[in-house]
Amino acid sequence: MKKFFLFGILLIFFLVSVISATAEVTVNSDVYYGTVVVNSDPTGATVTLNNGVYMGITPADIQKVPPGTYTIKITKPGYISYKNENFIVMQGQPNTVFQALSKNPYYGTIQVNSAPSGADIYVDGTLRGKTGTVPQNEVSGLSDGSHVVKVSLDGYKDYTATVNTGPDQSSYGPVHVEATLVRLSTPTATKQVIISPPVTSQVTITVTQPPTSVQVNTPAQTRITTPVVTQSVPPAPVPTTKAGLPAMIVVMGIGLGLFVVSRKG
Repeated sequence: MKKFFLFGILLIFFLVSVISATAEVTVNSDVYYGTVVVNSDPTGATVTLNNGVYMGITPADIQKVPPGTYTIKITKPGYISYKNENFIVMQGQPNTVFQALSKNPYYGTIQVNSAPSGADIYVDGTLRGKTGTVPQNEVSGLSDGSHVVKVSLDGYKDYTATVNTGPDQSSYGPVHVEATLVRLSTPTATKQVIISPPVTSQVTITVTQPPTSVQVNTPAQTRITTPVVTQSVPPAPVPTTKAGLPAMIVVMGIGLGLFVVSRKG
């Protein structure tokens, strides 16, 4: 009987120890974490930790944050973002952050430059200005989100890009678009050179304006293609004219007369 009584006392003592240890662990687990309290002026800003992990909207009370060093970021559309890459969270105590946010005067603004300049700027299909002339190359008042920018100049291929304004536009200054335009290939032009009167001797034609195709009106309709080609064109044959026929008859008559006289003699 005494043995059972002693065993019961030991069992009760053991159970009490286990319960106390569990309670102590639970209490210590709460003490191990830290609390982060974030506020901003104006309020309603987004709070993120490390790689953009969403933690709430200011005023924000973030519970059970393991101690350590964090990157904390506070962003609000229209304001310059706040970022601290060495924010230390201490265990067992609140860690507070308060940040007054400054307005971003370039919020919702895209600045477009091109080479060569003087190109038309289209944003979401609407003509908004030209490159090379401030402030025409700055498009402001854009809403949050993505926008399609097209840069167009005669003789060059269109340049297009998609940019984001709004919360992603967190730095001071507009979103920049730098467009390097590529020239289009020039179509082949055709020129016709008419030589009059008809060519009676060897002719040399030199073409020095590429890209050009020159056609010379000769009996063979010779075509010369550039860049920079020098080509000899054979002269047109001289036709026999009617004016030469009487002369030939006279010569033949004189010859026949001399032949007859010689036979009589």
